[in-house]
Amino acid sequence: MKLQKPKPETFGFRLQQFRLQRGLTQAEIGKKIGLSLRMLSYYEGNHGRLPPVDVVMKLAKVIRVPVDDLLGADASDFGPPPRSVRLLKRLRRIEQLPRHHQRAIMEHLDALLAKRANGNGRRVTA
Repeated sequence: MKLQKPKPETFGFRLQQFRLQRGLTQAEIGKKIGLSLRMLSYYEGNHGRLPPVDVVMKLAKVIRVPVDDLLGADASDFGPPPRSVRLLKRLRRIEQLPRHHQRAIMEHLDALLAKRANGNGRRVTA
């Protein structure tokens, strides 16, 4: 059976790279978290399966890397926060309005933001 080299976008590749950057061997990590050398090799070998959540958390702790980095997650992967979603919905509705209404809204927003920047107004929230 020929071993496949992990692709950069895989968990196995990231695990291996972070481990090597820290100068750790698979055996050292396995001993620290109670995982066999065979399982660590399996996870680094990109066999398509992620370790259980508790193992991912232990790996991240031992390698001293955020879990999100180890998983390759980015905040943008989860979509915008709810507050941003509400703002985007409002902007889409504004885009449907006639140009003169859009300009009036923009002028009003600019005035509110300028007032806020100068410290002369109450806090403006979306």
